[in-house]
Amino acid sequence: MEFVGPGVSALSTDFRNSVDVMTAETTCLSSVWQTDEEVHNWLALHGRGQDYCQLNPQPMAYYDGCISVDFKRHQTNDCAAVPPEQRV
Repeated sequence: MEFVGPGVSALSTDFRNSVDVMTAETTCLSSVWQTDEEVHNWLALHGRGQDYCQLNPQPMAYYDGCISVDFKRHQTNDCAAVPPEQRV
Protein backbone atom coordinates (compact mmCIF):
# COMPACT_ATOMS: atom_id res chain seq x y z
CA MET A 1 0.00 0.00 0.00
CA GLU A 2 1.19 3.47 -0.79
CA PHE A 3 0.06 6.55 1.13
CA VAL A 4 0.53 9.87 -0.66
CA GLY A 5 -1.11 13.25 -1.04
CA PRO A 6 -1.62 16.44 0.94
CA GLY A 7 -3.49 14.67 3.74
CA VAL A 8 -0.43 12.67 4.75
CA SER A 9 1.30 15.76 6.13
CA ALA A 10 -1.60 16.25 8.57
CA LEU A 11 -0.85 12.91 10.22
CA SER A 12 1.72 12.48 12.98
CA THR A 13 4.51 9.99 12.40
CA ASP A 14 3.21 7.88 15.30
CA PHE A 15 -0.22 7.74 13.61
CA ARG A 16 1.40 6.73 10.31
CA ASN A 17 3.36 4.00 12.10
CA SER A 18 0.13 2.71 13.66
CA VAL A 19 -1.55 2.54 10.26
CA ASP A 20 1.51 0.75 8.87
CA VAL A 21 1.23 -1.91 11.58
CA MET A 22 -2.50 -2.34 10.89
CA THR A 23 -1.99 -2.86 7.15
CA ALA A 24 -0.86 -6.39 8.02
CA GLU A 25 -4.51 -7.10 8.84
CA THR A 26 -5.34 -6.44 5.19
CA THR A 27 -2.73 -9.06 4.13
CA CYS A 28 -0.47 -6.22 3.02
CA LEU A 29 3.16 -7.00 3.82
CA SER A 30 4.31 -3.39 3.83
CA SER A 31 3.25 0.18 3.34
CA VAL A 32 5.13 3.07 1.76
CA TRP A 33 4.53 6.61 2.91
CA GLN A 34 5.38 9.89 1.25
CA THR A 35 8.01 11.42 3.54
CA ASP A 36 8.17 14.99 4.80
CA GLU A 37 9.65 17.17 7.54
CA GLU A 38 7.49 15.39 10.14
CA VAL A 39 9.24 12.10 9.35
CA HIS A 40 12.66 13.77 9.35
CA ASN A 41 11.98 15.32 12.77
CA TRP A 42 10.76 11.99 14.17
CA LEU A 43 13.87 10.19 12.96
CA ALA A 44 16.11 12.93 14.39
CA LEU A 45 14.29 12.71 17.73
CA HIS A 46 15.16 9.01 17.84
CA GLY A 47 18.79 9.57 16.85
CA ARG A 48 18.29 8.47 13.25
CA GLY A 49 18.12 11.77 11.36
CA GLN A 50 20.83 10.56 8.97
CA ASP A 51 18.48 7.76 7.81
CA TYR A 52 15.92 10.21 6.37
CA CYS A 53 15.19 9.75 2.67
CA GLN A 54 12.76 11.85 0.63
CA LEU A 55 10.04 9.62 -0.88
CA ASN A 56 7.48 10.99 -3.34
CA PRO A 57 5.35 9.34 -6.03
CA GLN A 58 6.81 9.52 -9.50
CA PRO A 59 4.99 11.84 -11.95
CA MET A 60 4.10 8.89 -14.18
CA ALA A 61 3.12 6.42 -11.45
CA TYR A 62 0.41 3.92 -12.39
CA TYR A 63 -1.73 2.15 -9.81
CA ASP A 64 -4.10 -0.82 -9.99
CA GLY A 65 -6.56 1.06 -7.82
CA CYS A 66 -6.95 4.05 -5.55
CA ILE A 67 -8.88 4.75 -2.37
CA SER A 68 -9.17 8.45 -1.65
CA VAL A 69 -9.97 9.65 1.88
CA ASP A 70 -10.98 13.24 2.60
CA PHE A 71 -9.54 13.81 6.08
CA LYS A 72 -11.59 16.99 6.48
CA ARG A 73 -14.77 14.89 6.58
CA HIS A 74 -13.56 12.63 9.40
CA GLN A 75 -12.70 13.23 13.01
CA THR A 76 -10.35 11.23 15.20
CA ASN A 77 -11.69 8.89 17.82
CA ASP A 78 -9.26 8.67 20.73
CA CYS A 79 -11.42 6.25 22.67
CA ALA A 80 -13.24 3.41 20.95
CA ALA A 81 -15.67 2.68 23.79
CA VAL A 82 -18.56 3.18 21.37
CA PRO A 83 -18.57 1.24 18.09
CA PRO A 84 -17.94 3.57 15.11
CA GLU A 85 -21.36 2.88 13.58
CA GLN A 86 -23.00 4.32 16.73
CA ARG A 87 -21.01 7.59 16.55
CA VAL A 88 -23.20 9.14 13.86
